[in-house]
Amino acid sequence: MLPHWSHSAGAAADPFSQATLVVRSAKGGVSGGTVDSMRTQMQVMAADPAKARIVSDPYSLSPDRGAEADLGPQRDVGPPRYDRSLGLWVAPFFMAPYNTRIVRRSNALLGHAYGRRMRYSEVMGFSSPITGPFLATGLAAGTVAGAAAMAFGPTRKVLDRVMPSPGEGPDEATRRNGHFKIEVHGTTAGGRRVISTVAAQGDPGYAATAVMLGQSALALALGGTSLPDASGVLTPATGIGQVLVDRLVALARELSERARAARGGDPDHERLVRCVRALRCDGRSFADDGPRNADRLARELARSGRRDEQAEQLLETASRWSGAGVPPFLDDLRALRRRLLLDLLPPDRTEDTIPRVRTDVLELLSEVRDHLEQRQNTSRDAADEATWRFLSALEGEPEAVKRAVISYTSVFAATCQQSARQELATLKGSEGYDTVVVDEAARAMPLDLFIPMARAKRRIVLVGDHRQLPHILDQELERELEEALSGAKSAGERTSEMLKESLFERLFKDLGDREKRDGIPRVVTLDEQYRMHPVLGQFVSDQFYKPYGEAFRSPRPASEFVHSLPGHSGPASWLSVPRKLGPERDGQSKSRPVEAEAIVAELKRLMDSREGRELTFGVISFYKQQVKAIEDALVDAGIVARTDDATEIVEPYRELLLPNGRVVERLRFGTVDAFQGMEFDVVFLSMVRSNPRGIFGHVTSPNRLCVAMSRQKRLLIVAGDDGMLRAANAPKAISPLVEFHKLSEVRDAARV
Repeated sequence: MLPHWSHSAGAAADPFSQATLVVRSAKGGVSGGTVDSMRTQMQVMAADPAKARIVSDPYSLSPDRGAEADLGPQRDVGPPRYDRSLGLWVAPFFMAPYNTRIVRRSNALLGHAYGRRMRYSEVMGFSSPITGPFLATGLAAGTVAGAAAMAFGPTRKVLDRVMPSPGEGPDEATRRNGHFKIEVHGTTAGGRRVISTVAAQGDPGYAATAVMLGQSALALALGGTSLPDASGVLTPATGIGQVLVDRLVALARELSERARAARGGDPDHERLVRCVRALRCDGRSFADDGPRNADRLARELARSGRRDEQAEQLLETASRWSGAGVPPFLDDLRALRRRLLLDLLPPDRTEDTIPRVRTDVLELLSEVRDHLEQRQNTSRDAADEATWRFLSALEGEPEAVKRAVISYTSVFAATCQQSARQELATLKGSEGYDTVVVDEAARAMPLDLFIPMARAKRRIVLVGDHRQLPHILDQELERELEEALSGAKSAGERTSEMLKESLFERLFKDLGDREKRDGIPRVVTLDEQYRMHPVLGQFVSDQFYKPYGEAFRSPRPASEFVHSLPGHSGPASWLSVPRKLGPERDGQSKSRPVEAEAIVAELKRLMDSREGRELTFGVISFYKQQVKAIEDALVDAGIVARTDDATEIVEPYRELLLPNGRVVERLRFGTVDAFQGMEFDVVFLSMVRSNPRGIFGHVTSPNRLCVAMSRQKRLLIVAGDDGMLRAANAPKAISPLVEFHKLSEVRDAARV
């Protein structure tokens, strides 16, 4: 999961903050070599305190220990406990002291692609509320006792008599009958939850490991130039990386297709199987959407004509559950899920997997071959022969085909900094490009932007919008320059302006001026938008682009953006939160809890409504402290769950399945910086500022207002103190908000 996410589009913007490997079940024998390694390590640690400190260091395998973040204690062995974020009782996993160091080394070698502040751990997990505490306690005690016994001479001798010696291991039957199932639970900095499951039949340390080694070897043998260009002491993630991930994904897809074919491709049957698989059987997941999924399965069973009185009663109990604790019927749900899957899925018959030779097919293939050969030999212009030879070459020399495709490839993609890597130049055959296209160029730092621009031979195309968020500015550098030029005020102000003006904006202006002088087209401004309701599109155009001669049209009809949300008849609304309900709170970052509570109340009402169940929602603020206040209100409303280390949006508010089968975020909240490039059906914008002095702060930034007021597709709701709009300086300082209020239908927050 971690290497796959690090290659995804959202990894850089939303890295992992927490990842936990959970061993849900495992059965297998004991390896004498593993026992001997542990025994030797215990002896070395007992004899040398310096080496013991190295072993205890969570980053002992990291290539640069000083570059690792200080995240406090990260213990591999701890007491048994109930983990609320996992919904499981957990105990130490005996391989964690080894595996966790390897994962952290992978993260470091990959430039901390998983997340610079990611906390990683491995545990054994037990879901039963009855047996879970006892199993976790027993395993934890056994782990500690086993480690102590290995470290103590007399008890170590006793263990040596009963444990296998190096070179010894489980017999064939044990290897064949073993199995394991693990889950990796990841939480990103943005609150997204990612869960991956890995399971296999066979002893985990022998049969299953042999399969993993075989697939890794095939990935190395067949990966070719797709393999990472790395050397040294590597891990699977850094030495094979995405090549192995892609191979496993392809195998999973193939197995899934085989299973679907075995089930006959019946869509009703497929839907029933999905409902059975979605039945929640542990405390954490059942708290999210367990009752809803139980009700869905009950209705699907009734629709399919499968009458099962015992199942109907159990599902009815589960669908009506509203208690706060762990449901007592989870074991029964788990047994029902297993029973239904065994009934619905095809049996695993060995004879079905044995290849059978059909003589009639062989005879038909021989006739086809003879016909093709005859056709080839009688071809007048040899075109068929050339095609045949070309096809043979394609099938017989895949590596040559791959090299040919690469040699004819004309488009290569990379980040600004990655565009200068030697691997890309080697792949392409040169370090230059005829044309360089840089997307989101307005947000790139000048030095980063120069890297791909320096690779262009003939032309450079920069794509961006300097009316939205500017590039990220090093505030320390800006402060030092301003102090150095403090004696010349005009020079200091000019330096500050130039620092805040992106290279993209400067080039846009300069090239525009050149175009006016010589008539050679150098600047293209898009003049149509397709994201939002035409009323909102016209508003954004008039307020943020038309003053600069960059107005655009909205050709899509309003009928394509209709919503039926209760209380909002049009595309623009203002949720009035007057100062008498509570002013803003002072601080380095502003907040207004009463406004946050009003937003969340209206948000929950709309998301829970029948009309809002198929829509996506975003909540934007200009202040981090206000985002924290919104998060607190979301927790109180039951939309967000908070753990010791992070928060997460719970179902049914977290994700939405679109008609095209794609799963998207149903809700996101954060500062405006986290929303550039994103879109939602409905967006709430928190104004925050409410004071008698008419001070607006960040709200006066046209770039941030432009981003915040252009993320919606169907409805934009601004929440704030509309009394601030009557301040003497409001028409000039916050003109877009003043004009939006005129466009909106106003609702009183006191009635929400």
